[in-house]
Amino acid sequence: MKKIFRRGLLALCFTFLLALSPRAAEYDWQTLYKGKIRTLLSDGQPHYLLLADVDLDGTPELFGGSGPLSPLIPLAACSAGQLAELSLASGSQTPTSVLQNLRLSFSTDTGEALLTCEGNDPAGGNALWELSLEKGEILCRKRFAYQENGGSTSYYMWKNNQMTSVSGSEYRSAMDHFWDGFATQTDTLTAQKFFSGGYRSQDVDAFLQSYSPAPVLALPSQAAVTVNGSPLSLGVYNIDGSNYFKLRDLAAALNGTNKQYNVGWDNMTRQVSIEQGKPYQPVAGELSRPLGSIPTLGRQPKDALSLDGRTVDTQKYNIGGNNYFKLRDLAELLDFQVLWDNSSRTIRIDTTKPYSQS
Repeated sequence: MKKIFRRGLLALCFTFLLALSPRAAEYDWQTLYKGKIRTLLSDGQPHYLLLADVDLDGTPELFGGSGPLSPLIPLAACSAGQLAELSLASGSQTPTSVLQNLRLSFSTDTGEALLTCEGNDPAGGNALWELSLEKGEILCRKRFAYQENGGSTSYYMWKNNQMTSVSGSEYRSAMDHFWDGFATQTDTLTAQKFFSGGYRSQDVDAFLQSYSPAPVLALPSQAAVTVNGSPLSLGVYNIDGSNYFKLRDLAAALNGTNKQYNVGWDNMTRQVSIEQGKPYQPVAGELSRPLGSIPTLGRQPKDALSLDGRTVDTQKYNIGGNNYFKLRDLAELLDFQVLWDNSSRTIRIDTTKPYSQS
């Protein structure tokens, strides 16, 4: 299953690398889910709802059930500003309290993500499941389970493409080595709430706002970059189909053009600052490419960004200790053109032309 999850994620990211999509229409996943939740709660029945970013794309998926101990089923996902139905893949189990103890582990050596959860097994006892999201379907497969019957315990594990009864020693050995090479990133990916008595806007708002952003999968981009026609060796990450640049890398690349800017830091306000029109004052480390092509994780930083003293809203992630900003956000703020040349797989930056969403 680890290989399945990795293959699905990497295939998705590879597809994103092939094109630089135009800036999508702005959308708020919270607003989209609020409409979905309003419909769900309109029946007046109790509902248990949960948010978790299973595919690590920066937007959580919505799950629901009739209560905290009932099997949770996938309900909806947000993609490109649209609400999409989410279903359980054929062959998946529906564990009790799935995602209650969601754990993300990651291998920095291979770029492989491993998403697991533990909970009560509907067949009895306790189990560990592995999860992934592929083509709009949640694949949830039981990997380990044990059941206590009187004074004895029965052990099961995924072996030879099926759940197989194994000895206690084999079970413990397999469990001990299951996370070899992985480091736990977080076990708090979810927001959850039990609703009863119908829809109340303030309760739904509180639930949606309680979600803490999970790490996202960041893939080193293999696309070429040019600035005003000149090729540039530049480290770029691709996250959910968009390219992210280090702010100082882009400043060094635009230095001497009509869109040059300097980068600073205000320790009092905890803001990264952009001063338009000023020559960039370099520091060590600009214009270095990411090593290899192994995926890594990005996290949403708390640091704000100011443009000529005005706080601005941009999409950004901290990767390897550096903040990377969405290129099209920066292009819109600084008003320069970004184009994707599909024939040469090149990101073309033109500071002599204004920003356009097309």
